[in-house]
Amino acid sequence: MNYLTAVQHAQRVYVNHLAYGREALVNEAVALGEWGVWSKRQVAAFTGLRPALVNDLITKKDRTGGKFNPAALPAVVAVCRMVARDEMDATLISAALRSGCSSVMLSRLTGAPQSTLSRWGRKA
Repeated sequence: MNYLTAVQHAQRVYVNHLAYGREALVNEAVALGEWGVWSKRQVAAFTGLRPALVNDLITKKDRTGGKFNPAALPAVVAVCRMVARDEMDATLISAALRSGCSSVMLSRLTGAPQSTLSRWGRKA
């Protein structure tokens, strides 16, 4: 499954979180949690809310975390689009991995096999 829409949502929230009021950020945190792909810590990083508050807002039992730096969002969006078109670009994959997204998390977000992403990421 490709989570392009979830990644775009996270990117929009992260880029604009300083312009949102507290209530809007709380609503966005809940909406990001409903995707089921982001950890509570990642949602806190996207929204700028305290992790303790996000922990109270989102009830998750499954483990969906992974190494993910919000600065990697633009590169991850590009990789999600690329994978959706059945293409592979070593430069884009490497950029996503170097900017703070683990190959496991990138695999979860794109639906591409983790071993394939790691191999292509090493090519660049």
